[in-house]
Amino acid sequence: MPFFASCFGNGKKQRALIGSHQQQAKTVCREERDPAVDDSLLDLTSTTIEVRSADICGTASQLPGSSAPSSPKKKMKVRGPKADQRSLRPKKNHRTSKHRTLHTMKKTANRTLTLEAAAKIPSGESAAEWHAVNTLDFYNDLSLLMGILEELCTATTCPCMSAGPNFKYLWADKGAKPVCLCAADYVEKMMIWVEKQLDDPAIFVIDGGNYPKDFHKAVKNIFRKLFRAYAHAYHSHFDAFVSLGAESHLNTCFKHFIIYGQEHKLLDDKDTAPLKDFIPSLIKGGGKGLLQNSLA
Repeated sequence: MPFFASCFGNGKKQRALIGSHQQQAKTVCREERDPAVDDSLLDLTSTTIEVRSADICGTASQLPGSSAPSSPKKKMKVRGPKADQRSLRPKKNHRTSKHRTLHTMKKTANRTLTLEAAAKIPSGESAAEWHAVNTLDFYNDLSLLMGILEELCTATTCPCMSAGPNFKYLWADKGAKPVCLCAADYVEKMMIWVEKQLDDPAIFVIDGGNYPKDFHKAVKNIFRKLFRAYAHAYHSHFDAFVSLGAESHLNTCFKHFIIYGQEHKLLDDKDTAPLKDFIPSLIKGGGKGLLQNSLA
């Protein structure tokens, strides 16, 4: 049963996610597809393969999070979130004065309230506007984090997008057959897809018009995909974040993301399964000693 070490502390101790694959019995490989989403909202979709047998779905050594090293442990200069750090995608700015105001309110709430209280919709504000502002901010957070891994997450280290040995994510263009992409290509395509949603005025309105009736479903689909990048980062590259002294930033961004997603029902249990045992400890502020992370 895999373990990964405490995600909190001074970052001086080596801590890593360790994947294991011990199932020997004959099992099955079950495919889980995302819920159907209105084609008018989405141009792309993706598929999750839950791997139950190395014999059927590939050997464990071929997947990130296995006993093989997940990423090279080399020293790199860290350009932290307050510096001019490279991000995977260019930072997106809020396009309306209303959204900029809500963004400022959010930053103030994050500094003065608990994260649970800060995630709640401010009194008198629209749920859709609040989701629009936060979704863009979560996109920017993840882009910054994935930029840290740009030289570490490659087709060689991560040949197929996964979150440990039991969860593999496939990508499909609209109407195409799902295919296995290396994690770097998957994340890049996913971020481009999210950016297109954010830039679509029919979804994320900017003229004071009405948001679509299924806006919550569109945001939920974005959250589902953003989570997959976090899951991959923890399972395959957490040791790299530790060695770079960036694990606190990773944990903080993920904690904000998870609390917001849970508060507004934007993430289902099946979406967060790859980190299902870690999330409660992170939210409760735990982290002393080893954290058990079952991938069952």
